[in-house]
Amino acid sequence: MDEGISIKYQFEYMVTELLSMNLSELHKLCNNRFSLKTTLMLFHQLLESFEHIHAKKYMHLDIKPTNLMMGLGRNSNRLFCIDFNISRSYSDKKTRKHIAYSTDEPFAGNYCFASPNIHRGLTHSRRDDLISIAYVVLYFYKGELPWNGYRKREDSPRQSNLGMEKCRVSNRQLFEGCPAQFEKYMDYVRSLRFNEGADFTFLKQLVRSAAEDARVDIFDGIYDWTQIVESIKDEPGVNLFNSFNDVKKVTEWFK
Repeated sequence: MDEGISIKYQFEYMVTELLSMNLSELHKLCNNRFSLKTTLMLFHQLLESFEHIHAKKYMHLDIKPTNLMMGLGRNSNRLFCIDFNISRSYSDKKTRKHIAYSTDEPFAGNYCFASPNIHRGLTHSRRDDLISIAYVVLYFYKGELPWNGYRKREDSPRQSNLGMEKCRVSNRQLFEGCPAQFEKYMDYVRSLRFNEGADFTFLKQLVRSAAEDARVDIFDGIYDWTQIVESIKDEPGVNLFNSFNDVKKVTEWFK
């Protein structure tokens, strides 16, 4: 059966590509810290992915390491975004205009990686996906976020200490010790209006600029976990994860 949705014998089937390990698992494999090179490689691919998602008039709304996976075989160096369970369109189906702005929306998404706007009850928009990407990237690079010490549930997500900390911390404080381009990225996406789309060409250029400053090649397909995985799996090959058996072996190894 080809990829996609099919109906047979009154049952609905959805067939998707088989993927390998999620980035939470690979982060753990690398002692919960990615190098700047790997972080920038993932950052650039995330922007490419969300440029496509937003062009299709959708927002993901649940960006987190476990929803980001690497492929198998010839796609083993490619990043995939999964789990569109709470995704929604930012375009009204009837009017085809941008959805309306509200200040009383229920919390949705991941408590740790959600945008401050979501904690404040503002209607989700494309800018919130991009803010979540910044938090994920920062977590990959530093291994933690300033609010990781807060409990997951305190009163309500909108009024928790974690939510207030996200609103309080400045971009300069947040990205201290990171390339200057990280702060510029966050300054830009947090300045976007509710119904405004991002200039992805500009954002991807920020990532490439950081790579040039660090003198790293973010298109060579070599990640922090590449050598580790090659040393664990059964048979060496052209592709990092040649089959799902490779994934199982690596997963069992680091558990």
